[in-house]
Amino acid sequence: MQRCPKRIPSTISFSVLTAVLLVWFVLENFVLDKHVRYILIIYPVVIWALCGNLFKNYDAKSPNRNGIFIAVLLTLALVLFGLFWWFGDTSDSRSTQISIPKPWNQRRLLKNRKRYFAKHFYVRSCMIERSCAKV
Repeated sequence: MQRCPKRIPSTISFSVLTAVLLVWFVLENFVLDKHVRYILIIYPVVIWALCGNLFKNYDAKSPNRNGIFIAVLLTLALVLFGLFWWFGDTSDSRSTQISIPKPWNQRRLLKNRKRYFAKHFYVRSCMIERSCAKV
């Protein structure tokens, strides 16, 4: 059995990363927009990892297939990050307004919350006292 060169598995890995990045961009911006609108960390992590890989493995004097692949993938990640940012700022369907609850709603919510926790705490303390009294 022959060993495959190191560059073939890494090329496959970069190809899978490219496919995942493109599929995620489409899903994020067109299919799952409402659910993943504020997840930002994916693109900076990919950009950071590819920058580290580029600085470590790229040889400017004689670039190999993976070095060029890394540079193109890094450019693609930067472009997709820019498009993600642009879609988030300009799309009317994505714009959300922060609704500040009215003060009377806050008071009512706070009162209900206090009532709920007081009742819940009272029931638990009674259960504990009863279990302690039996022992």
